[in-house]
Amino acid sequence: MSKRKDRRSELSRSSQHEQWLIELWGTHQALRNLGFNAESIYVGFGDVLNVGPDMVFVSLQAQGKEFVYTVVQVRGGTEETVFKRWVDFIGEMQTLSPDDLERVGRSSQIGSDVQVFFDLAATLAKRGFESPNLPDGMGAVAALFGFDMPPLKTQGDA
Repeated sequence: MSKRKDRRSELSRSSQHEQWLIELWGTHQALRNLGFNAESIYVGFGDVLNVGPDMVFVSLQAQGKEFVYTVVQVRGGTEETVFKRWVDFIGEMQTLSPDDLERVGRSSQIGSDVQVFFDLAATLAKRGFESPNLPDGMGAVAALFGFDMPPLKTQGDA
Protein backbone atom coordinates (compact mmCIF):
# COMPACT_ATOMS: atom_id res chain seq x y z
CA MET A 1 0.00 0.00 0.00
CA SER A 2 1.37 3.41 -0.95
CA LYS A 3 1.91 6.24 1.49
CA ARG A 4 -0.87 8.26 -0.17
CA LYS A 5 -3.36 5.44 0.42
CA ASP A 6 -2.16 5.13 4.00
CA ARG A 7 -2.81 8.86 4.55
CA ARG A 8 -6.23 8.65 2.91
CA SER A 9 -7.16 5.69 5.07
CA GLU A 10 -5.99 7.58 8.12
CA LEU A 11 -8.06 10.59 7.10
CA SER A 12 -11.12 8.39 6.58
CA ARG A 13 -10.71 6.80 10.01
CA SER A 14 -10.33 10.14 11.79
CA SER A 15 -13.13 11.73 9.77
CA GLN A 16 -15.66 9.21 11.01
CA HIS A 17 -15.16 10.62 14.49
CA GLU A 18 -14.60 14.20 13.41
CA GLN A 19 -17.35 14.92 10.89
CA TRP A 20 -17.42 18.50 12.13
CA LEU A 21 -14.03 19.07 10.49
CA ILE A 22 -15.38 17.82 7.16
CA GLU A 23 -18.44 20.07 7.55
CA LEU A 24 -16.19 23.02 8.30
CA TRP A 25 -13.97 22.18 5.30
CA GLY A 26 -17.02 21.85 3.05
CA THR A 27 -18.36 25.23 4.14
CA HIS A 28 -14.98 26.89 3.66
CA GLN A 29 -14.69 25.34 0.18
CA ALA A 30 -18.25 26.36 -0.73
CA LEU A 31 -17.36 29.98 0.01
CA ARG A 32 -14.16 29.60 -2.00
CA ASN A 33 -16.17 28.11 -4.89
CA LEU A 34 -18.44 31.14 -4.76
CA GLY A 35 -15.31 33.21 -5.37
CA PHE A 36 -14.48 34.59 -1.95
CA ASN A 37 -10.80 34.85 -1.01
CA ALA A 38 -9.48 32.52 1.69
CA GLU A 39 -8.21 35.63 3.48
CA SER A 40 -11.81 36.81 3.95
CA ILE A 41 -13.01 33.51 5.50
CA TYR A 42 -12.43 33.02 9.22
CA VAL A 43 -13.17 30.08 11.51
CA GLY A 44 -14.62 30.75 14.93
CA PHE A 45 -15.78 28.85 17.98
CA GLY A 46 -18.03 29.81 20.86
CA ASP A 47 -21.54 30.92 21.69
CA VAL A 48 -23.62 32.06 18.73
CA LEU A 49 -26.59 34.29 19.52
CA ASN A 50 -29.92 32.53 18.91
CA VAL A 51 -28.13 29.24 18.10
CA GLY A 52 -26.30 27.99 21.16
CA PRO A 53 -22.99 27.33 22.88
CA ASP A 54 -19.94 25.46 21.59
CA MET A 55 -20.63 26.34 17.95
CA VAL A 56 -18.08 26.12 15.14
CA PHE A 57 -18.82 28.84 12.62
CA VAL A 58 -17.39 30.52 9.57
CA SER A 59 -17.25 34.28 9.33
CA LEU A 60 -17.10 35.82 5.85
CA GLN A 61 -15.73 39.34 5.96
CA ALA A 62 -15.87 40.80 2.47
CA GLN A 63 -17.27 43.73 0.51
CA GLY A 64 -17.54 45.80 3.69
CA LYS A 65 -19.90 43.29 5.32
CA GLU A 66 -19.72 40.34 7.69
CA PHE A 67 -21.74 37.12 7.50
CA VAL A 68 -21.60 34.38 10.13
CA TYR A 69 -22.58 30.86 9.08
CA THR A 70 -23.01 28.33 11.88
CA VAL A 71 -21.55 24.98 10.83
CA VAL A 72 -21.91 22.56 13.73
CA GLN A 73 -21.94 22.25 17.51
CA VAL A 74 -18.91 20.64 19.17
CA ARG A 75 -20.12 19.98 22.71
CA GLY A 76 -17.46 20.33 25.34
CA GLY A 77 -14.91 21.70 22.90
CA THR A 78 -12.62 24.56 23.70
CA GLU A 79 -11.38 27.25 21.38
CA GLU A 80 -7.84 25.91 21.73
CA THR A 81 -8.71 22.29 20.88
CA VAL A 82 -11.05 23.25 18.01
CA PHE A 83 -8.42 25.43 16.36
CA LYS A 84 -5.67 22.88 16.89
CA ARG A 85 -7.83 20.15 15.30
CA TRP A 86 -8.65 22.51 12.40
CA VAL A 87 -5.00 23.37 11.75
CA ASP A 88 -4.05 19.66 11.91
CA PHE A 89 -6.89 18.82 9.53
CA ILE A 90 -5.78 21.51 7.06
CA GLY A 91 -2.29 19.99 7.20
CA GLU A 92 -3.78 16.61 6.24
CA MET A 93 -5.76 18.23 3.42
CA GLN A 94 -2.55 19.64 1.94
CA THR A 95 -1.22 16.10 1.43
CA LEU A 96 -4.22 14.96 -0.65
CA SER A 97 -4.65 14.98 -4.41
CA PRO A 98 -7.24 17.31 -5.98
CA ASP A 99 -9.57 14.32 -6.52
CA ASP A 100 -9.28 13.33 -2.86
CA LEU A 101 -9.92 16.93 -1.78
CA GLU A 102 -13.04 16.93 -3.94
CA ARG A 103 -14.22 13.70 -2.27
CA VAL A 104 -13.72 15.17 1.18
CA GLY A 105 -15.68 18.28 0.24
CA ARG A 106 -18.49 16.18 -1.23
CA SER A 107 -18.73 14.19 2.02
CA SER A 108 -19.92 17.34 3.81
CA GLN A 109 -23.58 18.26 3.85
CA ILE A 110 -23.03 21.49 1.92
CA GLY A 111 -20.93 19.60 -0.62
CA SER A 112 -23.45 16.83 -1.18
CA ASP A 113 -26.80 18.61 -0.91
CA VAL A 114 -27.48 21.19 -3.60
CA GLN A 115 -30.25 22.76 -1.53
CA VAL A 116 -27.88 23.54 1.35
CA PHE A 117 -25.42 25.12 -1.08
CA PHE A 118 -28.21 27.11 -2.77
CA ASP A 119 -29.44 28.29 0.62
CA LEU A 120 -25.99 29.61 1.48
CA ALA A 121 -25.61 31.35 -1.90
CA ALA A 122 -29.13 32.82 -1.70
CA THR A 123 -28.62 34.03 1.88
CA LEU A 124 -25.38 35.74 0.89
CA ALA A 125 -27.12 37.42 -2.05
CA LYS A 126 -29.99 38.50 0.20
CA ARG A 127 -27.48 40.07 2.59
CA GLY A 128 -25.96 42.05 -0.27
CA PHE A 129 -22.87 39.97 -1.04
CA GLU A 130 -21.91 39.64 -4.68
CA SER A 131 -20.37 36.26 -5.43
CA PRO A 132 -17.40 36.86 -7.76
CA ASN A 133 -17.93 33.50 -9.51
CA LEU A 134 -21.67 33.91 -10.11
CA PRO A 135 -22.32 36.56 -12.73
CA ASP A 136 -25.24 34.48 -14.08
CA GLY A 137 -27.18 33.77 -10.89
CA MET A 138 -28.34 30.46 -9.40
CA GLY A 139 -27.92 28.36 -12.57
CA ALA A 140 -24.25 29.23 -12.26
CA VAL A 141 -24.32 27.99 -8.65
CA ALA A 142 -25.35 24.55 -9.85
CA ALA A 143 -22.76 24.45 -12.62
CA LEU A 144 -20.03 25.80 -10.37
CA PHE A 145 -20.61 23.11 -7.80
CA GLY A 146 -21.06 20.36 -10.37
CA PHE A 147 -24.77 19.80 -9.80
CA ASP A 148 -27.21 19.20 -12.61
CA MET A 149 -29.84 21.90 -12.68
CA PRO A 150 -33.23 20.51 -13.69
CA PRO A 151 -35.14 22.66 -16.16
CA LEU A 152 -37.52 25.03 -14.46
CA LYS A 153 -41.18 24.34 -15.05
CA THR A 154 -43.43 27.16 -16.11
CA GLN A 155 -47.17 27.34 -15.60
CA GLY A 156 -47.64 26.28 -19.21
CA ASP A 157 -45.76 23.00 -18.56
CA ALA A 158 -48.55 21.51 -16.42
